[in-house]
Amino acid sequence: MRAAWSRKTDDELLHAFFLEELSDLGRNVVEHLVIEKVGPLDAYVARFASEQGKVLATFPVRGCEVTARDLPVMWGYFVLATNGIGFVAEGLEEDSVAGLLQFGLGGLAAGLVASLAQTKHASVGASIAAAPLPLLASIEQSIVWIGRTQIDEVLWGPDFGEVICGGERVICADTTARFEDIVRSWAEAHTIPFAALEAAPLLR
Repeated sequence: MRAAWSRKTDDELLHAFFLEELSDLGRNVVEHLVIEKVGPLDAYVARFASEQGKVLATFPVRGCEVTARDLPVMWGYFVLATNGIGFVAEGLEEDSVAGLLQFGLGGLAAGLVASLAQTKHASVGASIAAAPLPLLASIEQSIVWIGRTQIDEVLWGPDFGEVICGGERVICADTTARFEDIVRSWAEAHTIPFAALEAAPLLR
């Protein structure tokens, strides 16, 4: 088993360790190989946890387009953290069943998002919950992380939101009115320009 896993790329090993269900034997083998690649796990994860900061809010979104990556329109969860914005896809917008199988993290996504807000990243072990978004985004294409210093502006309204980086729209998503104040407060607290969007006439 070790020989088979040894042939995997670094990203494949990290993906398996942090995001895949493995047998006890498989997890033990993968953990040892990951440690050989990255060194002590606590120190490795701590770097990404520092990059992310504290998770402040999470909420569901639909119709999410991520222009920074070649992804179809997804549904999943928006994450607001001290040092940036994340998106964790749960599936394809047009076909939730196919989406769970092909792109998102399926049943793991909601649990992962919930655990992000609860984990203090003090000890890693083999827990999925210990992996911060910047780390996960580096090994899983359906997870996105945008650092706060990259963000030019956030535009948000009662049914739609956008994140602008480098003058370009990098994330846009359908949302609901109850999350508008959360995003506004987050942007204002972290000195990120915020622009309110009007409700789309057809959705009123």
